[in-house]
Formats: sequence, C-alpha cells, structure tokens
Amino acid sequence: MNVAFIDRSVATVENNVWQEKDRFDSDFPFSCWDSLLPEFVYPNHWHKYYEIITVLKGNVIIIIDGDSIAVTQDDIVLIDPGQVHAFPQTGSGTMLRFYHFDGQIFSKDVRLGERLFQRKPCLRKISQDEVLYSHIYKIIDTLFTEYREKKKGFRLAISSGLCQIVLAYLRMDSEENRISPEKLASLNTEQRLERVLTLIFRDFDRLNLDLDSAAQEAAMSRFHFARFFKRQTGQSFHSYLTKVRLVNAKQLLLMGDLSLEVVANKSGFASLSSFHRNFKANTGCTPDYYRKNNKSNK
Repeated sequence: MNVAFIDRSVATVENNVWQEKDRFDSDFPFSCWDSLLPEFVYPNHWHKYYEIITVLKGNVIIIIDGDSIAVTQDDIVLIDPGQVHAFPQTGSGTMLRFYHFDGQIFSKDVRLGERLFQRKPCLRKISQDEVLYSHIYKIIDTLFTEYREKKKGFRLAISSGLCQIVLAYLRMDSEENRISPEKLASLNTEQRLERVLTLIFRDFDRLNLDLDSAAQEAAMSRFHFARFFKRQTGQSFHSYLTKVRLVNAKQLLLMGDLSLEVVANKSGFASLSSFHRNFKANTGCTPDYYRKNNKSNK
C-alpha cells in the first residue's frame, strides 16, 4: 500500500504535539506504507505503537526525543511508543518506508509500551552493529513482501518476523551487559550499588525495570538485594526508582508543553493514573498544578 502522506484526520493535537492515531485493520495491528512526496516533512508527534523506518533513497534528518539523527539510504530507524519525533528536513527525492505495529502482537515477554529500541534507535549498514543490521534488514524486507502480497498465512509470517526483531533487541541488551559469574561474585558493596544506580538512572523509563532486574544486576537474590538496597540508601528500591522517575517528570513538565501522557510514558510510569497518583503522593499536588505554578514563577 502506497500513501503519499500521513492523513492528519487520524491525529489529535495535544499541547502542540501531534498524537498520531493508529490506522490498523481491526483484526491485525500492523501496517506498512511508502512516502511518495519528493520532500517528506512532518512536525513533532508521537503514538502508542512501534515504528520502523527504512530509507529507500536519499537522506533525512529525524529528531527523536530532541536528538537529531542524520540517516541515509539503507539506514534503519526504530522508534518506541511515546517517543516524540519529527522530520524537519529531507533531501530532494527522499523515499521512506514506514512499518507501524502494536505491542499486542508480542508475548508477555514484552510489556505494553515497553521501550525496546531506545539504546540503538538507528542501525547502519557499515557499523559495529553490522550483524544486527543485516539480521533485521532481511526480516524487514520480508515483512514488506508479506504485507504487499497478502498470501495465506501472511499475518503469521509478519508476527513471526516482528517477534524476531524484538528478540534480537532483548538478547542484545542481555549480551552487552553480561559479565562473568566469577567477576560478579567478586564485586564489593560499592560496586554492586554502583551497578544498580547506573541501571536506574540509565533505564528509569523502562516499564519492566523492577526489583528482579535490579537484583540480577547486583548479582544477588531478590530477598537479599531488597535488604541490601534499603540498608545502603535508606529507601526501598521501588521508592527510590519512583523518585528518580518523578525528578525526570518534573523536568519534562517545565521544559515544554508535552501532554501529561507523554511525560508519564517518558518517565517510566505504566499509566497516566499511576503517574498522577505517585506525583501527588510525593509532591502534594497534581502534575498540572505543578506545571502551571512553577512556570509562572520563572
């Protein structure tokens, strides 16, 4: 299916940031389309589904969460739910291919709205990620063919391909951060705490960052880690993580006009109601009240 441009009738405007709505078929949360305009420019927007973009021809600047990424032919860009992104500039004759899919395609190994791609949002043909790039590029090409031809079983083929992409990212994270059991056993108290705090401040926006993953990072059992962390910081792991998330949320509330749902998502809260509840419990006011009153005092 070729579409010249995104139909803005499927989007709503929230505080100057477009929330693009999904355009999936009712029975299958996946779509694929090409841009046909000689210059593809699109303002800040976000959506609740995952997006993969391949550059078929030319070059383009993509801004993701404020970071500019220059991509060119054959590069792959991967965008997580809730990430604010835009296309402020493209080269003449640029052609892009878009893949949109909802997280419900995956198993319970991936939680709704989970950030999967943020550590490597751009894959290039010639780079240290060449093996990962080659693996995913082949899958993506198959996804397009399956979606275009719609042969019997195409939904199953697409779901399988998407799961392979996600699995590659999940396994990549675990391989990159793995250290030998011998080295883990030799870590002292300060090193264990440093590893956990690094994990928190790096990945606080991950919905699946929990006590178990932190305990694994410290090479301790869940029970012993909970006592260890409370003894070292004076707070439970969950309380500490929530406060780090709230610090980030406060910064986002004052930096711009992002919707509360985007702020919640980018700060690691599973839902807007959870964000509201934790924010009020820790600050004594709602996020809206905090934003309005602190902005006025600037």
